Amino acid sequence: MIWDGSKQIEATKPSSRDNASWFWGAVAMWLGAALLAGCHGDRSVDSSPSVSPTAAASVEPHTGTDPTAGAGDAGGAGGDGRATTGNAAVSRGSWEGPVDRSDVPAVAGSTAATPAPISLSLALTVPETSAALRAEATELMTDLVRQLPQSPDALEVKARMHFLFGENEQAEADWRQALAISPDYGYAHLGIGKAAMRHDRLEEAEQHLVKAMELLPLLEEAALELAQVYTLQGHLERTVSVLQSFVEKKPDAAESWLVLGQSFLALRDYERARQGFARVLELRPDAARAQEGLGRALVRLGQREEAKRLLEAQASARRLTEASNRTPEEAFVNEKKDVARLYVDAGRILVHFQHLDAAELVYRKAILLDPHNMDAWSLFLRLLQQMEKMNEAWVMAGEMCEANPDDATAQLTLALLGARVGELHDPIAAMDRVIELAPQDANAHQTFARLLLENRRDFPRALQLAHRAVELRGSAADHEMYAQTLAVNQQFEKAREELEEAVRLDPDNPLYRGALQQLDAFLQAKSAQ
Repeated sequence: MIWDGSKQIEATKPSSRDNASWFWGAVAMWLGAALLAGCHGDRSVDSSPSVSPTAAASVEPHTGTDPTAGAGDAGGAGGDGRATTGNAAVSRGSWEGPVDRSDVPAVAGSTAATPAPISLSLALTVPETSAALRAEATELMTDLVRQLPQSPDALEVKARMHFLFGENEQAEADWRQALAISPDYGYAHLGIGKAAMRHDRLEEAEQHLVKAMELLPLLEEAALELAQVYTLQGHLERTVSVLQSFVEKKPDAAESWLVLGQSFLALRDYERARQGFARVLELRPDAARAQEGLGRALVRLGQREEAKRLLEAQASARRLTEASNRTPEEAFVNEKKDVARLYVDAGRILVHFQHLDAAELVYRKAILLDPHNMDAWSLFLRLLQQMEKMNEAWVMAGEMCEANPDDATAQLTLALLGARVGELHDPIAAMDRVIELAPQDANAHQTFARLLLENRRDFPRALQLAHRAVELRGSAADHEMYAQTLAVNQQFEKAREELEEAVRLDPDNPLYRGALQQLDAFLQAKSAQ
């Protein structure tokens, strides 16, 4: 399966489990030995900026706080990113981003056999017109399907290209061909459902979208499209049922909360509409449609002063939007971003089939079309490291930072890659910049603390950073990292308490229990001296 966004990106350790094992197994080696000998001098024995030799093979961009990220992980993997942004059937939120397909692996047909090597003809230049952009994308996707004819993923990304360009019949034909190869391919059911809805074949759309929800229960796009079908059929209660069920599984699904609030408004359930819109604004404070919806709900609930404030703010935002309506140039920029997302998915397919040179070309093209696409950068840098092009990866990470100077993701990647290849003279300063850009990001704090531990530098600062990660998120991995920093600062009893909390939060992680046992053994040996 290719569309698997659930795997965590690795920074300088393979996983939280490996990180815990590495540290606690080394306590007696470089911390315990000094303590048992009665040495309490300067613990920052190594000022070298290089990363620990136990570092993992790949360093990838960090993509924000993820409560499932493990100790030692720089952050969660960029989401699947697969969304048709040009033909969305459901009312989208004011942030107008693509529907997230993170953490939703597709069920594709068999791709075990590796095809013969392929080459793609793709110029590393930026098309100057929409027509040229579309022609180039069509040629690439057609070539991809021609060379990988049994890949439902290749057909699916080509279908989304056609759907984006308004070529709905070609899109539906490709989705049906993908479904013929893999009958339980959820994204094909989703695509056919969307195409059927556009042609008012609502019963058929419902059948395929229900199937898509069964196969992809965590895919927000599927929930939104099915909700739209029920709304068009006049079944608002079903719309509410689908979306309520979905937000129970994914409480941070802002767009689902928005449509849920709109549905409650239509049903005249103003209190629950208020709750839905309020939740959107917790997640997206600048969501204009949620502000408008909340204002309307508050009017109905008699809270007119608060409603007036919200509606005036929303009207002001709308005037700004209308005053800056897209010029043709701006529309072309957005079209290039849409096509770049398709190229990112094409690159994923090529990597899956081990066509690495072709994938590198496609990722480079995606970055040219949209230098701010962090999924493209993430996958491209991972690929360069897989191809053992570490120095080139570091150089390209620098270009990523130039294109995205205020992006903590980019800065964290540059810091970790630079430390790994020995080209960054002060990764600590780089990490300070990351914290400045992302002061509320638990992963950034956790990664910085680990970097300090690995280089045996500024243990008190590592302690502060790890403690902040616990305050921001408090996952089992955060508590385990905090325990590490407490241990190197000789606060052993508190370290033990934090390990116990990690075990409580993640009782199935045997390495947390092993770490606790190792710490206990160390403390017993220490007390015997």
